[in-house]
Amino acid sequence: MCIRDRYKLNDLPINSNSFVMSTICILLLILCIAQGNKDVKVYTEEDFEERGPEKNDYRLAVKAGEKFAVQVKSNPTTGYMWHLANPGSLKLLTPASKDGKGEFIPPVVEEGVTGAPGVENYYFTPKGKGEETVQLEYQREWENKPIAVVKLLISAE
Repeated sequence: MCIRDRYKLNDLPINSNSFVMSTICILLLILCIAQGNKDVKVYTEEDFEERGPEKNDYRLAVKAGEKFAVQVKSNPTTGYMWHLANPGSLKLLTPASKDGKGEFIPPVVEEGVTGAPGVENYYFTPKGKGEETVQLEYQREWENKPIAVVKLLISAE
């Protein structure tokens, strides 16, 4: 018994052309949504400018009103993940994620290689001109203290 017979699809007013076109439209919509952050400027740790003598205290200049991403190296297979420590207190920057979590991007590796580190992206949009500090903390969810902290003073110009 074929699916068409089993679910009585023969009785539906659908021809194969409209089904194919609908499927293509849905796939294109999914691709458009997936590409939503494609044109976003991504700033890596190499782009961060040191601010002072304190370790992991940086400055980053961005354009006001333009969405951007802060990218940090990450390896969630160890249990450690970065999280935004102060998402609710931000006034100038609007984080894409309200829960303080980033988007993990795994590395391109050979098949069968597990545990390789990737990166996490944190997306923000500055509401206007000004400065605001973002703090990222690298820790396991079940532990109280991060093993790394990055403070980033973001200047929107």
